[in-house]
Amino acid sequence: MKDLPTDDAYRRIMDFVDGFRGFTKIVFQHSLRLLRGEGECPAVWKSIGILPNGKVTACAWAINEQMEPISELFYLGKLPEENLEEIIRKGREKAEFRKVVKYCRILDFLKHQI
Repeated sequence: MKDLPTDDAYRRIMDFVDGFRGFTKIVFQHSLRLLRGEGECPAVWKSIGILPNGKVTACAWAINEQMEPISELFYLGKLPEENLEEIIRKGREKAEFRKVVKYCRILDFLKHQI
């Protein structure tokens, strides 16, 4: 797996980009905002991902280069074989998603893969 920038490096880059002035509004993706301590991980509770093949992920960003869930951890089910409400209910019952957290589960997962 490729080396990832440190959390501090991401924050420095965000601060640099935030310093740009002009008409363009810059909005950081939720994982980056979580590095600043802003917000909560929306996985399963506020958002999911539905891939073109019908697979449902706990987060739309939890995919690899092959457009598959990055891990079984993030895989919740498959449409149309399963009911979406049931997929989400089961996802919220998984130990890793039972509660909302103030860190990005994807970044946490990737850090432990290196």
